[in-house]
Amino acid sequence: MKKLILSIAALFSLSAEAAPNSELIKATLEAQPSCSNFVRYDDQNLYLGFGWYRNALEEPRMPIPAKMRVAPFDGTAPFELATKDAAIDVVTDGTTAYVLTYSSIEEWDLIRRERVAAYPTYAINGPLAYKQHAQGMARYKDKLIIAHGRLGVSIFNIKTKRLVNQFRLVQWQLPLESMAMGATVQGNLAYVVMDNFHVTRPGDGVKIFRGIIVVNLDSESVQSELGGMDPGADSIVSDSKKVIVSFGGIPIWKYGIGTLRGSSIPEPEIRIWRFPVNGHPTGAPVMDDKYYYSCFSKAPAFPGDNGGYYRRMPLALDRRVLMLD
Repeated sequence: MKKLILSIAALFSLSAEAAPNSELIKATLEAQPSCSNFVRYDDQNLYLGFGWYRNALEEPRMPIPAKMRVAPFDGTAPFELATKDAAIDVVTDGTTAYVLTYSSIEEWDLIRRERVAAYPTYAINGPLAYKQHAQGMARYKDKLIIAHGRLGVSIFNIKTKRLVNQFRLVQWQLPLESMAMGATVQGNLAYVVMDNFHVTRPGDGVKIFRGIIVVNLDSESVQSELGGMDPGADSIVSDSKKVIVSFGGIPIWKYGIGTLRGSSIPEPEIRIWRFPVNGHPTGAPVMDDKYYYSCFSKAPAFPGDNGGYYRRMPLALDRRVLMLD
């Protein structure tokens, strides 16, 4: 493994100051032995998060110690940080990593590989209930906007190390509830993908909000609520032109970012069901202008392969092949 990583770095000649190119990100990702909750990267490292939400049906949910894997682009050996709960997202600021877990934001010093502090992600009396926990986050300037399940969103300032705002979403439908499952930022707007928490019976005429909520991050207020999406959305990623919503990886929907305005979700440009490898993406992906980097739930090649179970493998999928451009 060490020789492989060193050969990758030598092949692509990454300096300490240079940003990684797509082929180096792809090679580093696919050199990792496994993945789970997310794929992220910055100029220096690739990050993979691990852990799960619950062991069983315990309520309230208790933290489950897990890890985040850090794979440097300079060819040095990957290392792991032991988190107090499942690592479900990360944002970095220089050599500091803010690791989102279901319980808190853990601040890590990547040079010393030490946890510096842990901060709450939502102010609430008592323990969090099922699906009230954080689900994902994105950065705008010094703000982290956190998709917080049934509780809506919260905003954490990485300079002051404090929660600066939190608010529920689509409260007009109470007592029915939706869940904020992920967030992505373009410009000063956050796109928060929502799934339904409560379930209604077919034919009763009651609809629970599922869709995308656009939040203005300067005013920290809701700008648009675009409802009418199918159930099951669990992650969202974007660039300046496209927004990609994943429904557990099967399917993936692509939108033009300019179409996400008004009060109803438009028809997606494409729904993607088929992938070059037998299986589907899983967890929270990231993308650049060439690849959609994801954990991939790969189907067994034959009934006895891997004991007949799907295997979660790191994979970079060509955006052009998937028609995500």
